[in-house]
Amino acid sequence: MLKYEVFIEQPSLDFYKQGYSPRENYTFAGLWVGGMFSSASGKRYHGERGLSDIAPGVARTTQLVELNEQNLNDFSPDLYPEIPIDQMEPYQYSESADAVHCVGDNIRLDIRVGSYDWYDAKGRWELHVELLGQACTWWIPEQEGVAFPMHYRSEIGKATGKINGDPVEGFS
Repeated sequence: MLKYEVFIEQPSLDFYKQGYSPRENYTFAGLWVGGMFSSASGKRYHGERGLSDIAPGVARTTQLVELNEQNLNDFSPDLYPEIPIDQMEPYQYSESADAVHCVGDNIRLDIRVGSYDWYDAKGRWELHVELLGQACTWWIPEQEGVAFPMHYRSEIGKATGKINGDPVEGFS
């Protein structure tokens, strides 16, 4: 049986900083943004990006796809062939007084407490997300079958924006 704790936290800007350590001897292991979106034209999209999950300063494309209405497990073709699934690209990380910023050739992510803006595919993917409520955190201590302790945090938000110029809304 897996032992774990689940609790709610009030988000702070530290949550998103690469140097943040929620517990002693922890290291930052990545940040993921993603969501499902419906468009004004009736299309549905799924997108997900990992930042620093493979290596520090590297953004990885997990998916930026239009969903096939007949088969939601069919994610092909990619919307942006220049950044296919598992494409990796470097990005620059910086901090300002009220946000953290991740900027690469294709991606820009500006994260603040309570919201973030996600631009991708050289601006063809533009989302503005208002986070809803608190952060849900899972803490899994080291135990049999778990070689090292893990700490996951998740936040849900309402997204609006445009994908390829088509107005969208959904959740992130």
